[in-house]
Amino acid sequence: MALILYLSKGNEFEERLMKSVQETLPKEKVEVYRTIDELSSRVHKSIFDIRVIVLCASNREELRGFLHLRDFLYDLRIILVLSEDDAETIAMAHALRPRFLTWRENNLSSIGSVLLRIVNLYSIQ
Repeated sequence: MALILYLSKGNEFEERLMKSVQETLPKEKVEVYRTIDELSSRVHKSIFDIRVIVLCASNREELRGFLHLRDFLYDLRIILVLSEDDAETIAMAHALRPRFLTWRENNLSSIGSVLLRIVNLYSIQ
């Protein structure tokens, strides 16, 4: 089973997020994708081995890219991290039906806690 991270910018926040995920779930296989095309290729291939997906949208354009994949993401457990908190962005985000929605300004520990809870709750050995 894999944990998917979409981190396009490779900035300090995304590096800290990746480190937090690896510390929270050290035994999980983590796959990192940096472009919508790479992510699209992965979810078109197979979603049955994806335990949870963390999508970090650095802007509204990336969020629109995720929306184009929503049919493939429909059954996945999604944690969505946004950079903008305006009403239009939040409405777009909810179309993805995330299990957890947060913003870059928030504490990373909440993402780690939710990840751990999802993995434990939906543990498939």
